[in-house]
Order: sequence, then structure tokens, then C-alpha cells
Amino acid sequence: MTRRRSGLSRRDFLASLIPGRRGNAAGALTAWVSTPDDPGADQSAAAPPDTAPIGQPDPQRLAVIAGRFCLAYQGTLCSTCRERCPVEGAILIERGLPRVDPTHCNGCRVCHDVCPAPTNAIRIVPRPTPAPSSPC
Repeated sequence: MTRRRSGLSRRDFLASLIPGRRGNAAGALTAWVSTPDDPGADQSAAAPPDTAPIGQPDPQRLAVIAGRFCLAYQGTLCSTCRERCPVEGAILIERGLPRVDPTHCNGCRVCHDVCPAPTNAIRIVPRPTPAPSSPC
């Protein structure tokens, strides 16, 4: 049996690397946008912002698909978010599963409002800031 060197579990460490979850390592794993939801994750950052009306772009926000609640991730044919998204290419369907392309998502929240899942599978989170690049 291996002994833990710190009080941080592997799950907590990995969750701290994903933006919008417990902790936030600046810029870590920002390319991974569609993540299954962790029941212990802090959802306060995932609440829809009240700053912009629905459908109006908010460049400070980004849609994230919580696979745990998404009907497509549970085997049901669903592409409502992609069909209703006003931005071409912001939500892609790959192998039957929706994925948000952060370079095209404008944070308008339309996908959040049309998600038919019993527990909404689309979270609107603050857009991660890129990590500062260091000269080599």
C-alpha cells in the first residue's frame, strides 16, 4: 500500500486543475471544455451570469457540457444545444456526443436555456484566462 505524501487526494488534485471546479490552476487544461460533472465540484462558478440578456454574446463566459447530466452522454439521441446555437461551429457533435469549441463559443447562453435534460447539462462558466507565457 502506498502512503500519501500530502493531504490532497489524486481526485482532488486533478479536479483542481480543471477551471470552474474546486481550486483553479491558472490556465491548466483550458482546452478540455466538455467534462463530466463531479458531485463534489463547486457549482457557484457555473451559475448563469445575470450580466447579459439571453442570446447576447458575453465574451467573458463559456459554455461547458456536464456529461453526467447530458442526455447524449447517457445514450439518448439529443443535439438540441447544437441545433439551437446561433454560432456555427460553437457546439460540435462527435460520435453522437456534444462538445463545445471554446474558440467559437460566445457565451450567449442559448444552449443553456434550450437544454432538455431534467438537470440542465450546460453550465455557463467564466472563460479561463490563458496562462502567461514564459520566455525560454
